[in-house]
Amino acid sequence: MNTPSLDQVKQVFEQWSLYDAIIQHNYMRHAELVDRLKQSVNDLPKPFDILDLGCGDSWISEHIFPSEMVHHYHGIDLSEAALNKADSQLAAWRGRTQFTCGDINTFLSEAATESCSIILMSYSLHHLSSEQKRQVFHSAHRVLRQDGHLLWIDLFRQDQEDRDTYLHRLCNHIRTDWTALTPEQNRQAVDHVNASDFPESEGWMQTETKQAGLSLSRCIYQDVYFGAWDYQKSASET
Repeated sequence: MNTPSLDQVKQVFEQWSLYDAIIQHNYMRHAELVDRLKQSVNDLPKPFDILDLGCGDSWISEHIFPSEMVHHYHGIDLSEAALNKADSQLAAWRGRTQFTCGDINTFLSEAATESCSIILMSYSLHHLSSEQKRQVFHSAHRVLRQDGHLLWIDLFRQDQEDRDTYLHRLCNHIRTDWTALTPEQNRQAVDHVNASDFPESEGWMQTETKQAGLSLSRCIYQDVYFGAWDYQKSASET
């Protein structure tokens, strides 16, 4: 994805009234995701050293990771406004948090090998091209410790469904069912999806993560638009 598209993503997610409305009305299944992810992280080795890629305001992390189990948290995002909000939101973790404003792949390319136990990607990776996603998977494998986990929350296409068909389906859903948004917010959401969203099929996701050395541990949540998956770096991988 080119720089203008990244700028469009940044601009949308600096408009927090839209983002907050989507969470408040559960349009992207945040309630279900938090419930399932809280159960899943209880089974992971503790304490957690977390790398949150495209963290936004860290709302997901704050709601799924028990504070007493967080050893270190590092949030990465394009938006300074988002990171300022994340720092405030994670005030209870202060002294254990770090934030970097920048691009996911650039950050990962410079991150230390085997430096974290959990990588979280929440509604961020679909903004990247297929090749950029592949780079993220391979870098994530390197950065994760043995038996570390990649938690991926995202939009996904049905197998055999192309991007245009998926976006048409999702945008109709937004126009019809996201009724609590103002007309301007609804237009912003649709425009953002059409300009900046590049979701993959679940089959593509499983093939590419496997090739990067990440094994699917479980599907945490799934509906017809959104899903969450837990991938593990096997101890046998090098």
